[in-house]
Amino acid sequence: MAKQFDKVLVPGGSGYVGSMLVPKLLDQGYDVTVVDIPYFGKGHLPLDHPNLTFIAGDIRDSGTLAEALRGVDAVIQLACISNDASFELDENLSTTINLDAFEPLVVQAKSAGVRRCTTYPTRRT
Repeated sequence: MAKQFDKVLVPGGSGYVGSMLVPKLLDQGYDVTVVDIPYFGKGHLPLDHPNLTFIAGDIRDSGTLAEALRGVDAVIQLACISNDASFELDENLSTTINLDAFEPLVVQAKSAGVRRCTTYPTRRT
């Protein structure tokens, strides 16, 4: 199957889903950039892979996001606070990441020339 894109940004790529997805994207020949606050570490990613760029940062920061979006063809948005217990610990943090950050991400991605932007479904209690 031919690739539709060359460079993919995966916000939240060091999380549970990203840790499975990023290596598969790399195996398929994509250049992958992950932007994430690695709350649970990033050692499970193949950080030495020549086609992986890791940016330690917050998608709510427009400067970090602008850097991460440079040259990107597609975005797979995985950044979220993903379980009920974490959401309850800091509802404001969870709301700003899970809900409020998505539209600015899409606007910035469109402005940067990104052709495709998708999100992994997140759950809110």
